[in-house]
Amino acid sequence: MLSESVPTIVVGTVQVELADAYDRYPVWPTPTVIVSDGAYGVGGFPGDPPTPDGLAAWYEPHVAAWTAYSSPETTLRLKDHNAQILHANQKPLRLIEQIIAASSDPGDVVWEPFGGLCSVAVASLRMGRHCYSAEKIGEYYELAKARLEQKNIVMAPNLKGDNACVPEATRLPVIQETFFSTYEEDPVVLSRLLREEQVTLAAST
Repeated sequence: MLSESVPTIVVGTVQVELADAYDRYPVWPTPTVIVSDGAYGVGGFPGDPPTPDGLAAWYEPHVAAWTAYSSPETTLRLKDHNAQILHANQKPLRLIEQIIAASSDPGDVVWEPFGGLCSVAVASLRMGRHCYSAEKIGEYYELAKARLEQKNIVMAPNLKGDNACVPEATRLPVIQETFFSTYEEDPVVLSRLLREEQVTLAAST
């Protein structure tokens, strides 16, 4: 469901919005999986509590919304809030794919409330899931948008037999991601590039 009120990019089976996820939950379809990688309690982004002591209050309205809009079958995956992070997205894409493969099937709905660079959206696109992501910081939204607009996002390796379930017409050319896969596992480099505004936002053509 494309939103007319917020900037949105739709690529294949995924949708990323420049918005606060809390405002989008009511219009997103019921999730099969929620992958939460939001506040960390390190003051890492605007609104992130400066210490873990504030995390419970920060998450409380989101947890209430997840409870209201989920089904009994919905799986929730939370990031370890004690992890040391520099950016909202430090997990290797392969790890995200394993999480999605273990907790959903092709065609299922995945929520990514706190998008960052939207690795969950990329993994969902590669694995034939419908993903709804939100990111409220403009520079990260633009990076996620550029990432999804790349022409070289490919179907994931055969995790849990998923590729066999994805129609041939939806499969993309077998070319590896380059820029983002390089920096996704090196958050120090990515954080520096973001601060220095040296990241090219234009998508590959």
